[in-house]
Amino acid sequence: MRVLVRIDPGPRWLPGRDVWGQGSAVRAHLTYMRDRFDAGVLLVGGPLRHGMAGMALLEVADLGAARAFAAADPAVAAGVLVYEVAEVLPFFGAFSGVGGRAVKAEASR
Repeated sequence: MRVLVRIDPGPRWLPGRDVWGQGSAVRAHLTYMRDRFDAGVLLVGGPLRHGMAGMALLEVADLGAARAFAAADPAVAAGVLVYEVAEVLPFFGAFSGVGGRAVKAEASR
């Protein structure tokens, strides 16, 4: 199952600082995310341009596994980040098997 995660500032976020100014919790978060990427659980992730939130697309067994992923993030444990998880039901794109030329061909019928 694919799960989209929005990552937002948590209760211990340092006001007036972007994600890069949040200290060691964010550095530990980045190491954690890299490890999950290398393991194939994190498909894509990163900060949003404004630096006050991020996103991740996960490949997990179920929503419980996504919640466990969130709970194991050191920045979540430190209260610097919070996760909001939602199952993705791809209709268009690389994960649905429909995209690009196939979408255009189907639409022209």
